[in-house]
Amino acid sequence: MQRLLSLLILLASIGCGWSSPAPHPHAHVFDATIPHRVHLSYLVFVRASYATTPETHWPLILYLHGGSLRGGDVERLRTVGSPHTLESEPDFPFVVVSPQSPAGEIWTDVEAIDALLDRVAHDYRIDPAAHLQYWA
Repeated sequence: MQRLLSLLILLASIGCGWSSPAPHPHAHVFDATIPHRVHLSYLVFVRASYATTPETHWPLILYLHGGSLRGGDVERLRTVGSPHTLESEPDFPFVVVSPQSPAGEIWTDVEAIDALLDRVAHDYRIDPAAHLQYWA
């Protein structure tokens, strides 16, 4: 009965616009106006037990892909690097954000990346005491 009740609460929260992060990289879009307009597609990975450990805050890893994955299809990020590896690592003990660089651009827009990290830290339980990690 407890399991059924939990499932019903989860389904109701999804229907009401609340969401629980998926245990594998899940696609999102970040639109913001910082001094300039930003539009980034990105994947977020949270470990499988994220939803069942609401008191736990996780360290954050920012994964920046290489030039061959630039473009407008964030699903391409799942083919190599950390998003690909994390598909088979459901208990990886970090939140991993993997933005996709737009076609023709490179990772020089530090303000956009910083704003995206602020958004992820707001939307997920990120440990503010953990050092930001870069995984190449």
